[in-house]
Amino acid sequence: MQKMQPHNVFTLFYAVLQSLFLFICLFAFINQTQGNVMMSPRPMGREIKTSHP
Repeated sequence: MQKMQPHNVFTLFYAVLQSLFLFICLFAFINQTQGNVMMSPRPMGREIKTSHP
Protein backbone atom coordinates (compact mmCIF):
# COMPACT_ATOMS: atom_id res chain seq x y z
CA MET A 1 0.00 0.00 0.00
CA GLN A 2 2.80 2.42 0.93
CA LYS A 3 4.67 1.58 -2.26
CA MET A 4 1.56 2.19 -4.35
CA GLN A 5 0.94 5.70 -2.98
CA PRO A 6 4.14 7.38 -4.31
CA HIS A 7 3.51 5.82 -7.72
CA ASN A 8 -0.06 7.12 -7.65
CA VAL A 9 1.16 10.62 -6.72
CA PHE A 10 3.73 10.51 -9.53
CA THR A 11 1.06 9.46 -12.04
CA LEU A 12 -1.20 12.27 -10.84
CA PHE A 13 1.65 14.78 -11.10
CA TYR A 14 2.45 13.60 -14.64
CA ALA A 15 -1.21 13.88 -15.64
CA VAL A 16 -1.40 17.42 -14.24
CA LEU A 17 1.83 18.35 -16.02
CA GLN A 18 0.50 16.98 -19.31
CA SER A 19 -2.80 18.84 -18.85
CA LEU A 20 -0.94 22.06 -18.05
CA PHE A 21 1.23 21.66 -21.16
CA LEU A 22 -1.88 21.11 -23.30
CA PHE A 23 -3.53 24.18 -21.75
CA ILE A 24 -0.46 26.32 -22.45
CA CYS A 25 -0.36 25.09 -26.06
CA LEU A 26 -4.06 25.88 -26.48
CA PHE A 27 -3.64 29.31 -24.87
CA ALA A 28 -0.68 30.09 -27.13
CA PHE A 29 -2.70 29.05 -30.19
CA ILE A 30 -5.67 31.24 -29.18
CA ASN A 31 -3.31 34.11 -28.38
CA GLN A 32 -1.67 33.84 -31.79
CA THR A 33 -5.08 33.75 -33.47
CA GLN A 34 -6.20 36.89 -31.62
CA GLY A 35 -3.01 38.68 -32.63
CA ASN A 36 -1.33 38.95 -29.20
CA VAL A 37 -3.98 41.34 -27.83
CA MET A 38 -4.34 39.88 -24.32
CA MET A 39 -0.65 39.16 -23.79
CA SER A 40 1.39 42.39 -23.82
CA PRO A 41 4.70 42.14 -21.94
CA ARG A 42 6.43 44.61 -24.29
CA PRO A 43 4.50 47.74 -23.18
CA MET A 44 5.39 46.96 -19.55
CA GLY A 45 9.06 46.67 -20.49
CA ARG A 46 8.87 49.96 -22.36
CA GLU A 47 7.21 51.62 -19.36
CA ILE A 48 10.04 50.46 -17.09
CA LYS A 49 12.59 51.73 -19.63
CA THR A 50 10.81 55.09 -19.88
CA SER A 51 10.77 55.36 -16.07
CA HIS A 52 14.57 55.49 -16.12
CA PRO A 53 15.87 58.78 -17.60
